[in-house]
Amino acid sequence: MTISPESPATPTESDEGTPLSPGAQVGIAVFVLLVLGFSAAMLLSSPAFKPSLATVSIAALDRPAEQPVALAANARVGFGLRLGAYSYAGPDYVVIRVELLRAGAVVAQMRCRAFDFEGSAGGGTAVTSYNSDCQMTVPAGGADRVRAVASQEGAGALTVSDVTLPVYAP
Repeated sequence: MTISPESPATPTESDEGTPLSPGAQVGIAVFVLLVLGFSAAMLLSSPAFKPSLATVSIAALDRPAEQPVALAANARVGFGLRLGAYSYAGPDYVVIRVELLRAGAVVAQMRCRAFDFEGSAGGGTAVTSYNSDCQMTVPAGGADRVRAVASQEGAGALTVSDVTLPVYAP
């Protein structure tokens, strides 16, 4: 009996797929870099990554709170809303009213819906909302304090705790 060495099988199918041309490889690399760059720009422009100018601690809904902060004239300033814990039943909103003060006098004010609760019921902890409608421009002469009040707007049942208002430069 003669044993012959097995010859390798002739490949009929490739597990590697069709190789990309060098131009296609460059095109894919450029596309991936553009997507990553766009994603990084979006993340870094988010208010969550902006340094906070001040934080106003709000003891309870419908109770005003103040915080000293030096705001330059014509500066753009934004406000977020951070809740340590919340629970709700029925659709509801948290509205913030913000006043900029200079030497005790109101020099600018705004009102916006800072937080929307949707659905029939829910709850959670440690959540922050940034609404682009919650921004304003500091008037000439600047401001030295921020006064804010958060209130419920809606007919649902809402409970919140550890409410703070981050002040940031958009």
